[in-house]
This record gives sequence, structure tokens and C-alpha cells, in this order.
Amino acid sequence: MPKTHEPWIFGKMFHVKHFPENALRKHLQWVLHTTRTLNLTTITNPEEAWQRHVLDSCAAGKLVAEAPSGALLDMGSGAGYPGVPLGLLSGRETLCVDSVQKKAHALEAFLRSDPEFSHITSTGQRLEEIARNLGNSEQDSNYFTTDSSDPWYAVVVARALAGLPSLVELASPLLQPGGHALFFKGQLTVEEREAGRAAAQICGLTEDVLESYALEDLSDGPQTPVQATPARTRTIVRYIKTHEPRVALPRRNGVAQKRPYR
Repeated sequence: MPKTHEPWIFGKMFHVKHFPENALRKHLQWVLHTTRTLNLTTITNPEEAWQRHVLDSCAAGKLVAEAPSGALLDMGSGAGYPGVPLGLLSGRETLCVDSVQKKAHALEAFLRSDPEFSHITSTGQRLEEIARNLGNSEQDSNYFTTDSSDPWYAVVVARALAGLPSLVELASPLLQPGGHALFFKGQLTVEEREAGRAAAQICGLTEDVLESYALEDLSDGPQTPVQATPARTRTIVRYIKTHEPRVALPRRNGVAQKRPYR
């Protein structure tokens, strides 16, 4: 595993008082061990995985802290990124969702094996099914007057899952009024951003913030120098649930990915 560094450095970087380095490394160690038998990641070098999975996930720590109080949901979590790091950073009740049952069940077994992760859970349910179970009918005229303690999520995140139009549609029926959606993107094109904005207006969201960073900046020192390239530049796009969708959500399973609104 990578060597341990002073946690206050990471805490300052990600705008948190306490950086849960031990728990983050424990989770990463599980990921690297489990991927030998279950495809959780193609990155097997511990230093590279620490940067590209753990620190990259933590890059949204400040934005998560700015969201309303309430639970966090990670769409397409896979090995638990970014949901596990953000759940640890924020202390929020966190649900990691992945429709690949083996991955979801393996992550849940790991989370239940250690009390440090007691506020984080994993499920293999589809996102559309979770939205339906929340009772989040977009035809409910009282939706935008409900108390934020109702069961919708305050923050929904996704990393390397789908295009922005699909993501905003999937996130919308999961979010409470005023809730935040945070989507990690690699090379964000003008076309994808515009398509995301259009879909967001249909689905009840409004683009609010673009935050860009380079992976090589997510380090506390020069111990593993990495050449900066456009492919290693990331953008987090934030949307806020600002209005009622113009359409009934969620649609049938898989439709958001196959035929996203634009």
C-alpha cells in the first residue's frame, strides 16, 4: 500500500477538519485484493489507485459540504467510488448503488465487516426502482413543499457512469427539493454540457457550478510525479433541484441511458 502521509495536508486540500485516511486506505486495500477475483478496477498499482480512485473521489468533498443536510447516494458505485470516500469525509448516511449484483453484494459485505463504515451501505437495486420506492411521483403537486426530512437524497453523485443527459434524469427523482447532484467528468465537451443543461431543465435541475482540477494536483508531495495531460483533467458539474420536472420520472428501467432527454 502507499505510504502514510500527514492527514492534515489532505484535510486542508479537501476542506474537512478530519481526513479519514486509515479508513480510506482500508477500503482501497480491500478493492485491490478483491479485484483479483471480481473486476472492480483495472488499476492495480497502489499509488496510482490512491490518486485516481481515492483522492479523485475526495475532490468533491467541498461541494458535498455545501449541499443541504441529508443523505448521499452514489449512482453506479462499483467498488465504492466516489461514495465511500465522500461518505467518510462528510459523515452523511450514504447509499452506494450498482446494478451489478456481485459488486454491490461484495461491497456491502466489506462495509458490514467494519464499524467505521456503519453509516454507508450498498445495494444492487436499479436507480429507477429506488426512485419508485421513495414514492417520488413527479405528479405530486406537494413535492416542492415537502419537508427536507422526507426520504429523498440531499446529494446524488456519479463518476464515470454515463453522459450528463442520462445522469440528470436518473438523479432528479432521487433528489429532495434544493438537493445537489455532483457529476465527475473527464474531458467535458461543449456539446455534452449543453445537452446536460437542456436535459436538466426538462428534469427539474439547473446547472450551478463547474469545478475543474488536475489529477496531479491531488497529491501532498512530489513522491509520485505524473505528467499533466488533458486526459488527467477532471470537471465536477453541480446541478441543483430547482423546479418540478416537465415529465413524469423515473421512466422505465434503462430508458434514460438509451433515449436521454436533450
